[in-house]
Amino acid sequence: MATEEMSEALGLEALRGQSADALQPVSKMLRVFISSTHSDMKNERNAFWEKAYSELQTHCQSLGLVFEVVDFRCGVRDIFTADHLSTELSIKEIESCQRISDGPTFIALLGNQYGHRAIPRLIPETEFELLVSKLPKDSESLKLLNQWFSKDSNSVPSTYILQPITAHYPHYNDRGSESGQLRDNDVISWNLTESRLLQALRTAAQQAERDGDISVDQKHTFFKSGCIIVLFFRELPRLSKRANKKNFAKFLLDVTADGLLDTEARELLTDLKQRICSTGRLQPLCMELSKGAMDPSRKEHKEYLGKLCEQVTSQMKELISRNVGACSMVEPGWSWLKQEIFHHAMLGEKKCSVFKGRDSILGKICIAMWESTNARHEPLLVHGPSGVGKTALLCKLAQEVRGVVDHRGVVVLRLLGTSPLSSNVDSVLRGVCLQVCGALGLQFPYPHISNTHEELVRFFHSMLEDVSKQGDTLLLILDSLDQLLETNKPQLTGYLRRSLLMYKSYSRF
Repeated sequence: MATEEMSEALGLEALRGQSADALQPVSKMLRVFISSTHSDMKNERNAFWEKAYSELQTHCQSLGLVFEVVDFRCGVRDIFTADHLSTELSIKEIESCQRISDGPTFIALLGNQYGHRAIPRLIPETEFELLVSKLPKDSESLKLLNQWFSKDSNSVPSTYILQPITAHYPHYNDRGSESGQLRDNDVISWNLTESRLLQALRTAAQQAERDGDISVDQKHTFFKSGCIIVLFFRELPRLSKRANKKNFAKFLLDVTADGLLDTEARELLTDLKQRICSTGRLQPLCMELSKGAMDPSRKEHKEYLGKLCEQVTSQMKELISRNVGACSMVEPGWSWLKQEIFHHAMLGEKKCSVFKGRDSILGKICIAMWESTNARHEPLLVHGPSGVGKTALLCKLAQEVRGVVDHRGVVVLRLLGTSPLSSNVDSVLRGVCLQVCGALGLQFPYPHISNTHEELVRFFHSMLEDVSKQGDTLLLILDSLDQLLETNKPQLTGYLRRSLLMYKSYSRF
């Protein structure tokens, strides 16, 4: 019964060393990135902080979660904008939220602006040169692209990099009062230049797509906005002919650098909202404007903001509760083993991610292991000077063997000395025995056995005999055995000479 309980709690794939994904520790952090166009959704964003945030924080605390919101509306320095790093910084922060957060990770407030469509900071050499080949020679667009993009031959593959704004407009970031007019001039000049650069890239991308040289997705890189995930969105009623459209454009709609209505952005926004509505998951809230803008003091606008906060909090609570309920609870008695297996699996993956070559020695080890599969294996020793890559080699071996053994085959990896439980011989033996027994359905050691060293060693050898009798495949890899030698040498020498399938040390026995 205990074996079945462990298998259900930890999963057979994890116990057999096939995959430790199910053992990923459950985070107690809910970290959310909030995104919107700045001027368009300013009041909605303020309402979120004033009303929805505190309610969501209280809800998370009741579930034992820490609630954090990342808001780049404040705190992003101008240098990131000048170096075209704002989009990359936002994406990295979103990825961080996805990695850390236990639940939803992104809130997007979409209104009536599609949003800023930034120029890609990096364009691969082959793609950039393809695009410029689509533009007429000696055209202003071609000259502009060559002026603002420079080739970085040191990157692999070579890449064209968009130059910082200050490379051509040095006063763009000046904050001093004496340079205010110069800065204003450079900001206006950059806005117009950015619009011309985008238009040049889009024209080239459209031609390249028509010629069959790039895909629709590649072309879309030069059209899309950074805000593509939506939790809530707002709609305005149809504008009347008498409405002052310039006023609407000034406050709520996308406009070009020269102040005209951006029809291309309107088409992209309409398409995005239609795709959202087609899912049936979200319906927009409508709002009448007052003099081309929102006035939070007006009754109808205050009610609209209240509905917004209700919609955001209800959807967030539903997602949070659903995720918390879906998280599998591991029996407390197995938590230590779950943590230990996951720890060594993640270290092994990290080592394998940078492993290159060594095909010859890997082949020799595999031949030594498989040339007499019906015979009882003696310990196999891998040794060498410190720093030559023995740990990475054995981690790679474990990865390769997992791909060839049958579904019942068990690969146990312990990188000794990298965790408290892998720094003591008895805790190592206890963990290995329980993992193998759980993976292959063998009888667990009785408590009095697992708590005494001599009985634990005898059980370990008996377990290996049982594995062989069942005809199952077991590969046990103990890395850096020298980490245990100083404090555990008397116990180690008693059993390692006889039955281990594999271990690694810096010295011979």
